[in-house]
Amino acid sequence: MPDQLATEFGYEMRPDEDLLNRVGYEYLNETQFDSAVEVFELAVALNPESPNAYDSLAAGLAEAGRGRESLAMARKACELARQSEDPRLEDFQSHLTFLRRELLQERIRSSAEESD
Repeated sequence: MPDQLATEFGYEMRPDEDLLNRVGYEYLNETQFDSAVEVFELAVALNPESPNAYDSLAAGLAEAGRGRESLAMARKACELARQSEDPRLEDFQSHLTFLRRELLQERIRSSAEESD
């Protein structure tokens, strides 16, 4: 979409990361997980050095049932936060821990269902 706008108006127009985050979380709240992931992926593409963009993508992927991908994005958020000395590093680490627990619980539930 930013490319279409650039072509139409003659200059690059990039959506703000905060706006993309808000839109992505709106989609999550409406349980439109695929749309949320698309918006968060755009945020990451436009802001590849932003730990927050990766953390939001991790949240969207988790809600979409894509746990392993979610963990990878949460790890990337922590890595970028460490490198940039982002003051939200603890928050990103907490989110990573939460996602790990969720994935583990999901595996336990799946194993229990397979046993039955």
